[in-house]
Amino acid sequence: MSKKRDEINKLDLLALVHVIVPKLPVGWQVVEPRPDPDELSPSRTSLTSVRVRHASGAEFYVHRSTWPPELTIGARWPRAGDAPNGEEFRPSEGGPRISVSPWRDPGALAKDITRRFVVPFLPLWEKMAASRDEHARCSGEAHRLALTLAETLGENLLDYSNGWLIYAGRCNVCISRLGTVYFERLSTDDPARARAVVSLLASWSEPLCSGCGRPENECSAAPCDGVKADREAVMP
Repeated sequence: MSKKRDEINKLDLLALVHVIVPKLPVGWQVVEPRPDPDELSPSRTSLTSVRVRHASGAEFYVHRSTWPPELTIGARWPRAGDAPNGEEFRPSEGGPRISVSPWRDPGALAKDITRRFVVPFLPLWEKMAASRDEHARCSGEAHRLALTLAETLGENLLDYSNGWLIYAGRCNVCISRLGTVYFERLSTDDPARARAVVSLLASWSEPLCSGCGRPENECSAAPCDGVKADREAVMP
């Protein structure tokens, strides 16, 4: 075992990955490394990890370990935004992660990696990428809503880790990145305003018109411009 540890310490990982990747299914290419503390061993200059990227954007890594002396192939899951420390979207069931011997024939290694890792990995990555994109869409809509609410209230919009905050006198408004709006510490000394709030809460489950915000049954009887436009669009 110590002999294999010595051999793997001398292994040119980047050169080996460059031989394996062309034998994978079409669309994969080696990500040329740059000086990065996460990719370089502190005790030697040879690479211990190499990234491989698909045309779809999916990525996996090939990591060399000395104990046991083997190569590990694992997933790099989609992240929110462009930052490397953005929220990672990974499947709840985990995902494929395999170990292989670096001393096998590169063609056999490529077939093994394809069968055991690439085939199950790509559909999972695409599913997680779709979740990331949906999260980004919801977050964009939530941010636009937050800006509108802040403008309506005439207050500043403040960022926090899970969304945005508006301090509006007797009520704090919190908007999550998924679009949920929380009204906190709402208070009033005015009985009329209290009755108005309770009336609103009592009708909370009624569907509202997306165009004007009134209850749909009211908007159906006296259509807003948005409803009128929708009706004209479907009329023969």
